[in-house]
Amino acid sequence: MEHKSTSIFILISTSFSWLPSGNQEYEEDDESQESDPNFEEYDESQESDPNFEEYDESENSDPEYEEDERQIEDEDHMDDIMDVDNNIHDVDVDMGDFTLNVESDVEGSCINVVHGNEPEDMEVINNEEFESLDEGSDQDRERRALIKNLRKEKRCSLGVVHKQSFSVGDKFNSKKELKEAIDLHALESRRNIFFKKNDNVRLRAQCRGVVPVTNKGQVGSQATTSKRKGKELKTQKANPDIPLRAIQDHFQKTYQVGVSMDKVFRAKDKARKHITGDYTKQYELLRDYVLELQATNPDTTVKIDVCSEPNPDSPTRQFRRIYVCLGPLKKGFKACLRDLLGFDGAFMKGPFPGQVLLAVGLDSNNGIYPLAYGIVESEHTESWKWFLDNLGDDLDLGRNSNFTFISDRQKGLHTAVEQIFPNAEHRYCIRHIHDNMRKRWRQTEYRDHLWRCASATTIPEFEHLMKEFSQYEKEACEWLKQIPPKHWARSHFSGRAVSDVLISNMCEVFNGKIEKGRDKPVIGCLEFIREYLMKRICNVMKEMKKATGPLTPTETDILTARKTVASQYIAR
Repeated sequence: MEHKSTSIFILISTSFSWLPSGNQEYEEDDESQESDPNFEEYDESQESDPNFEEYDESENSDPEYEEDERQIEDEDHMDDIMDVDNNIHDVDVDMGDFTLNVESDVEGSCINVVHGNEPEDMEVINNEEFESLDEGSDQDRERRALIKNLRKEKRCSLGVVHKQSFSVGDKFNSKKELKEAIDLHALESRRNIFFKKNDNVRLRAQCRGVVPVTNKGQVGSQATTSKRKGKELKTQKANPDIPLRAIQDHFQKTYQVGVSMDKVFRAKDKARKHITGDYTKQYELLRDYVLELQATNPDTTVKIDVCSEPNPDSPTRQFRRIYVCLGPLKKGFKACLRDLLGFDGAFMKGPFPGQVLLAVGLDSNNGIYPLAYGIVESEHTESWKWFLDNLGDDLDLGRNSNFTFISDRQKGLHTAVEQIFPNAEHRYCIRHIHDNMRKRWRQTEYRDHLWRCASATTIPEFEHLMKEFSQYEKEACEWLKQIPPKHWARSHFSGRAVSDVLISNMCEVFNGKIEKGRDKPVIGCLEFIREYLMKRICNVMKEMKKATGPLTPTETDILTARKTVASQYIAR
């Protein structure tokens, strides 16, 4: 019985080792246990423990120290209020009788019943492993030294800190990843590293010396090949407009290696392919992109035109054109916008020739409303006819439609509009007419006469202004008369579009917004345009929530300006 109670006491005292040493609360518990008649003295076998320190009473023989101890004990006894009459003393329990009533196979039981020898599968727990580390222990010092070593910058044998370094025990996900890391380290340290014959589980690299510092015009060695330069450029922030000379100077100053312009060009091309994608492979994924676009944007029209193939059994076709009209934009245009669209085209900047065709309208706030876009092989009559046919199908426009179009007289567009929509009103941008006029007449006076004639609201006023222009420069006026006034003069417009715009700025603005996307591969270009349209719709919705009054902000400003001018007139 006494042996079991002693073992219980040792278990409790061991559990206290989780708490910080020198805790006053548990020191008081030890003093209270000494006053208990059932308290047992410590086992003399503890003296054999090397961590056991014998208590020396001579250390506390100072009278002032003993007086302070007595004051502390008196204060502590005042804090502990005990009911002496109802105090329940500890009762000795026979643990052997208790374990007889507990089944050993009870799930969740934390009591191990010992029947003779200890089971072989029983794990003996060493309590010393769970004890908290003291600040001055050997394990704590080792842990701190390890953390300090990890924080320390890794330097090579020359004392230089590299972005890519290696140490024993490093792990990589694949052989390709390790090889790229070695290439980057070779570039930084200017070393010639060659890869020996390796297998699926081993990769051997051999250093054959340091690359000497070279001049800009010299071609670098293997450590400065375009492939390794391309990998280094991947880690830099994407800047597709960076000049080749700037890349060459960067490697000269950073790594002290000289590279040729041809090698810089190839390295930049590889880095660009890694960031934007391969131009050729994206054509193979174009059909998958179309299916995904139609699945995520209901009522979206996407049409692809391919070149004719002599062999009908051929599994591949050559790409020619693509037309895209997003469903939400088409629905919004048909619901509440004016019957006015501007057409324009822009060149693709990639390795493959092509043109981006655009159809842009005006919203209620006189802002741009992009409706449809496409990529064609070139800008000519057939490509514009194909684009207008698809646009007419989306907007339900027939041949007798009275729609209004405005353009800068692109190649083949005028003929395509006359063939597809013979009754439509086709306006010419007055700014592009002035650009053609400037080739012969550069003075600003010609521009002013042209603008006054185009902005006249009545036919008599138009004829009067044309007469003044003829008196100023007859040859320029005769050149302007060759263009029918119904295409550029406001006085000759039909008014069906409920808009008196004279310039196609809506197309120019949209072209400027997508300029950075025209040098991307085909899918990248289409995605760049779609993402811009999504962002613009969100911005327009935010402005709509801020607007006050029945009119849009632009129309409110126009109405206020006209009211101010009208207030100066007096009725007679």
